[in-house]
Amino acid sequence: MSEGDEKSLPKECKLLSSILYTSCSFFLADLHYDRLVASSKSFAWPTPQRQDFDRALYQAISTRAHLTLRIRLLCGSDGLFSAEAFSWETVTTDSSWTVLLDVRPVDADLRLVQHKTTLREHYEEPVKRLGTSYTAHQEVLLYNKQGLITEGTISSIAVRRQGKWITPRVESGCLAGVMRRCLLNQDMITEGDIHKDELQNGESVIIFNALRGVLDATLDQGTQKKSVSKS
Repeated sequence: MSEGDEKSLPKECKLLSSILYTSCSFFLADLHYDRLVASSKSFAWPTPQRQDFDRALYQAISTRAHLTLRIRLLCGSDGLFSAEAFSWETVTTDSSWTVLLDVRPVDADLRLVQHKTTLREHYEEPVKRLGTSYTAHQEVLLYNKQGLITEGTISSIAVRRQGKWITPRVESGCLAGVMRRCLLNQDMITEGDIHKDELQNGESVIIFNALRGVLDATLDQGTQKKSVSKS
């Protein structure tokens, strides 16, 4: 698929953002909007307007503005928005997650992993393959055909190397996550290459997204092997 070739995108494809509404504000709204603009440009779609973005968000929370909510915001190839609000319980940062390495590399169009869209099969399949559960605080770690780590199915990841938190480069085939961008802007993480063979069972990592924030996690290759043997 060539960059900016709208015809090669499925008609049902829409840009997607999951936005946390809490304490009467939309968390990292500016970064969410900036990413939507960048993705629209990449797809050769009209530039979505900020006033339309804000209007869709406020309409979604109109009757529940006193609650903590997850906003599912969609932007189509016409540059127009739609949004729905869902109840959301803020995740406590002391909840430790387990990360399992997938058993095969990601096989998906590069633009559909570098931009967040409604086409989610390349994330859903690893979860089914390993039998993991988000409610059980389990995440699947993905990698490309060169063996480079890319991301989790619902999160970005960083590993500790030489005193720094290293997160995969976008060029490796990962989503330009909003929380990832926030942490990069604050120099809390830096980009680099991470090969799957470098990872150690029991290694401590961090995973993060704009809904759950930054979470401690542990790589569990033992559980991965058990899941594979059952398949």
